[in-house]
Amino acid sequence: MEQIHGGNIYDLAKEGKELLDFSANINPLGMPYGIKKAVESALNDSSRYPDIKSRQLIEKISEYEKLSASCIAVGNGAADLIYALCLSQRFKKALIMSPGFSEYEKALRASESKVEYLTLKAEEGFELKNHHLDLIDSSVDAIFLCQPNNPTGILTDGQMLRNIFCKCRENNVFIVADECFLEFVEKPEVYSLKSYINEGNVFILKSFTKLYAIAGIRLGYCICCNEKVIDKLNYFRQSWPVSNLAQSAGIAAFKEKEFVSSSLEYIKKEKQYLLESFEALGLKVYGSAANYLFFLSNEHKLYEKLIERGILIRSCKSYNVIPVGFYRIAIKSHRENERLIKELFDILKGGKNGKSAYDSRNNV
Repeated sequence: MEQIHGGNIYDLAKEGKELLDFSANINPLGMPYGIKKAVESALNDSSRYPDIKSRQLIEKISEYEKLSASCIAVGNGAADLIYALCLSQRFKKALIMSPGFSEYEKALRASESKVEYLTLKAEEGFELKNHHLDLIDSSVDAIFLCQPNNPTGILTDGQMLRNIFCKCRENNVFIVADECFLEFVEKPEVYSLKSYINEGNVFILKSFTKLYAIAGIRLGYCICCNEKVIDKLNYFRQSWPVSNLAQSAGIAAFKEKEFVSSSLEYIKKEKQYLLESFEALGLKVYGSAANYLFFLSNEHKLYEKLIERGILIRSCKSYNVIPVGFYRIAIKSHRENERLIKELFDILKGGKNGKSAYDSRNNV
């Protein structure tokens, strides 16, 4: 099966390749110590079933979001909640951003929904435009937005969000807003649909995976102030969707305020380093609002050439509407970012007299 997600190091591991993984957008500082200790402690209770209602975790989310616990559901990652929502609602027709996270379409088609696209074009900067609003009418049951978009890393501005919300309210369209990467954005409240949550037709997805580096534990949640939607979602899903380990990790995460602050500062600094390096390389970056960069290279074999050098990036060729030559990379530690830039310089600029172009540029 063609690669449709980042972080797929396992197929390549079969070939004996040890890779530095830039394809998965995880906090470069790794899992905080407090969460590690909470997970280790939870192992002692793992002979028991987890709380089927995740009461303590939902209570913490309720305090954080300042919403009733009845407006919250938790899952085995945000993808679990996407499938549960689509299965429970059975939307007749849904609009999704294209390119966008592939699980929206898979979940909708699995629940026999008709899928149509808000096609984002390279010549329009992969942004939502006013002409996309014309696709939102009374024949549509739901629209799936990703803020910032994955894989493009591009934000939809607050005015466009307002326009989309008003058009959806006018036509009784349900809005699913994936905000799993929004916590990496400066002033996230400006770009969130949270201010419309009490309207009842807004469903927001969030994840612990990226910021707290717990991709292997799997934990996400959703908020929606339409209790019928939450109740139906919970009815149509498997029992015990969140393990003891994941519930403990989530509860501990809300204590990690200092870790979050230092992580965002670190990522901001490394993002700037990468942006400056990409400019020197002549690579055009389209989106960088989150903890990853979406860029265009004239080297269409860049993915393969970096694999040969022990680095895995995300090729975006599996997205039908993205032209050849687009890639996505995560923002990682400074040492890892330096290695990526060195390899990119050697591939794109070529070595000189046995000395790499990177070393020549940096007077090494």
